Amino acid sequence: MPAKNLPECLNPNANARPIYHLNSKLHPDHFYWNQQLQPPVETLYATGNPDLLKPSLKLGIVGSRIISSYGIKVLEQIVPKLVKAGITIVSGGAFGVDYNSQSIALRYNGDVITVLASGIENPTPKTNLDFFDQVRSKGLLISESAGQVPAQKYSFVRRNRVIAGLSDILLIVEARQKSGALITADYAIDLGKTVACFPGRAFDFLSKGTNALLKQGAELVTSAEEILELFDQLEQSKHRK
Repeated sequence: MPAKNLPECLNPNANARPIYHLNSKLHPDHFYWNQQLQPPVETLYATGNPDLLKPSLKLGIVGSRIISSYGIKVLEQIVPKLVKAGITIVSGGAFGVDYNSQSIALRYNGDVITVLASGIENPTPKTNLDFFDQVRSKGLLISESAGQVPAQKYSFVRRNRVIAGLSDILLIVEARQKSGALITADYAIDLGKTVACFPGRAFDFLSKGTNALLKQGAELVTSAEEILELFDQLEQSKHRK
């Protein structure tokens, strides 16, 4: 007997990788993270492994599109340990922190979910197409938009809310005072999620956003072990409820 309510494949006869259509009402296990999101996600288009959307420990990693040698060193130090612990890395596929965090995760055979601001068949930026192919093969690429829809300014904000919704904990690694990473942090805070930051140098423009979040009460972390401790605290709080 065939399984019920499996994600619909939109291109079953294509040579390309399957593209799945997921609906929040038909596939609630894939949208467990969607309950308090505003506006809620009703539909997702996905290519790769849709089961990565089901319950698991997920860490959103976002930050500046310009990444310093310090930011790369942070990611090289923490991401391998996090994926070894079974943490799925969620990000947006942009230049800088997004790309580097998930590229490192893939290098160490970790699970990744990349959330697009453009249509599922038009991933941007175009310079990251080889990376997106890796995500399709080894992780999951998702978008609220079908086909070749181009990214618009508003769609980046909508993408940021999906990253916040998917993430059990959101980690900011280098961010300017005004940036998309801080918009994602605002969504995460509104959802009651834990927001953590790596501290940066006081006068570095790439640290102004993260240091401001730390002043507002974000968790200060300096190692993968401290991030895993936050996950342990999160799990303990769930069991107490």
